[in-house]
Amino acid sequence: MVTLQQMRDSNAQIERLPPGLVAVFVGATRGLGEATMKQFARHAKQPRIYFIGRNCWAGNKIARELEQLNPSGQYLYIRADVSLLRVVDKVCLEIRRRENAVNLLFLNTSTMQDKTKTDEGLPYQLAVMYFSRLRFITNLSSLLYSATGLRRVVSIFAGAREGWVYRSHWADEGRELHMSSSPCSLHAIPHYSSLMTLALEACAKRAADEHLRAGLGNGLVSFVHTDPGEIPKNYWSDIPGVRATVLRMICRTVMWVMKNDLKLPMEEAGERQLFFATSRRFAPKEGSKDEHEGDGVPLVEGVTVAKGTDGIIGSGVYSVDVEGETSERTVSELSELKRGRFAPLVWEQVEREFVAITGGTFDMNT
Repeated sequence: MVTLQQMRDSNAQIERLPPGLVAVFVGATRGLGEATMKQFARHAKQPRIYFIGRNCWAGNKIARELEQLNPSGQYLYIRADVSLLRVVDKVCLEIRRRENAVNLLFLNTSTMQDKTKTDEGLPYQLAVMYFSRLRFITNLSSLLYSATGLRRVVSIFAGAREGWVYRSHWADEGRELHMSSSPCSLHAIPHYSSLMTLALEACAKRAADEHLRAGLGNGLVSFVHTDPGEIPKNYWSDIPGVRATVLRMICRTVMWVMKNDLKLPMEEAGERQLFFATSRRFAPKEGSKDEHEGDGVPLVEGVTVAKGTDGIIGSGVYSVDVEGETSERTVSELSELKRGRFAPLVWEQVEREFVAITGGTFDMNT
């Protein structure tokens, strides 16, 4: 287990990384995404931060707060509904026009809406929490592989909580994933946690193969699937209507009563996620042109490189709990899934949706 003090000691060294780190925070106008972004702005030297969300008022307010935290940085808020993959493509195109490299892609999109579909035909929760995240990764992969000092993707969902995928979650005799259950349902979390981690593994392998085969980039990228921990959550904040308003009031009352029982204040949760996003504990798999180049902040005393999702130390894809640990059960569950046809099926499903909606899958030059 990595202690909170060790995480803070590591975060304090972020200023030693090259100045001008470029970070993209998706889902950062509230909650844990906002808290982590502010920690990054506080510690990084002359950062350039792009943050994407739907609430324009909150975005402009947060931009001013970031400027106060670190006046030497640059902060660009992009208003966008990332439930739509075509909108994700437009956002990524804007970033690609402005930047030659991205050091950190931090993904924290979430929603409690589970009864609707997007205009593109995807279940709303899955579009926000799964497909749009993977679209950001594929669209920005060439910029990530071109970065120096730090090359990392962080996806907050349910790290180290992977589980077996039940037959009820399959359709068409196992040839197509059935995704009708809500990712936020407790019984479905192990299922979707497995999907997220396997998709990140697929992203890592496919992007690395493409970029290194073409001789592009400075080395490999690390991928970290994290767990948010027990934090205050603004449930139903993105759902209109009287019922949602009542639920929000009830939720806030319960959270106020339980505030002393919460394990993680939001600021501390942001510190932990910043550690996951920057520490060499979650280094890319060996393959960089220069040793440790792109690995992030050097390890502090008592901290070692973590085990990847394949059980191998430093293998480049990690699924960790709030303490920064990889679960042996997670490694075992994923190993079982990868013995069959399931692992490649995960990415095939993603590609089918990408092609159906946008006409493309993975293109370094998009």
